[in-house]
Amino acid sequence: MRKTLILILIVLTSNIVEAQFIKEKSINAQIGYGLSAPNNSVNEVVDDGFFAQGELVLKVASWIEFRPYAGFILTNSNGKDLNDNPTDEKAESKAFLLGGKARVRAPIPWIAPYVEIGIGTSIGKFEILTADNIV
Repeated sequence: MRKTLILILIVLTSNIVEAQFIKEKSINAQIGYGLSAPNNSVNEVVDDGFFAQGELVLKVASWIEFRPYAGFILTNSNGKDLNDNPTDEKAESKAFLLGGKARVRAPIPWIAPYVEIGIGTSIGKFEILTADNIV
């Protein structure tokens, strides 16, 4: 009797179960100008370089998406700030970025406001030397 009841329950619930819940997949690629700056710089020193990131957009429904991502940023200081003025301060970055995000959108046509939450990590070399550290 117990086995028959379990079998009936499995048959009745199997119609509502979906094996693939990802409805749509796409790739969001970003390539461009990368900037890195120390937070407490007196002279607003900013280093420039290259930035690239790719996201795999996994659409579950029209209002929720999962977005795992990977990317990198390469910036360096040549002893000058963005205005080509010589400086002793620097903020260099050579980093690999890795993480994931979840985005929930409000179903409002033409606007689509969203809330995004995620977690990630940066692996690489970061070097910040500001006026506070220079003697």
